[in-house]
Amino acid sequence: YDWYPCQHERYLRFEDGWINNTTYNGGSNSDPTTEVIITVPHATMPSPGLIRLEYDDEPLLPQIEKWHIMAYPEENYMMVFWCGTNPALDYNGGFVLSRTRTINDMLPETEAEFRRVAEAHGVDYDAMCVSDNSACLG
Repeated sequence: YDWYPCQHERYLRFEDGWINNTTYNGGSNSDPTTEVIITVPHATMPSPGLIRLEYDDEPLLPQIEKWHIMAYPEENYMMVFWCGTNPALDYNGGFVLSRTRTINDMLPETEAEFRRVAEAHGVDYDAMCVSDNSACLG
């Protein structure tokens, strides 16, 4: 999931709670090869810096993810490490959320902070995949 193209996460109020309206395409390396895929997990924030997503629209239930906010050095960028589970497997990963479609306007200080946090947790920042969503619709 971390490298699927055209990812778009939108946290929205829904009834008496929140949802993470998530859209993305199949494919890799910023090249979409499928129609848009949509999933809408319910979102809560059980403690500061932790987002819990609980899916009810997936084939393998229960599916629960915990997104740990690792760094939020500027308004447009946030680093998240996450772990999830469903009846078939446990999984994890990390990504940078952005209000923009590319990393072109990321401040050098922001990248330096992401590198510092990644290294502190044994993650090779340069091994992370960069997605360019500039050609995505929506």
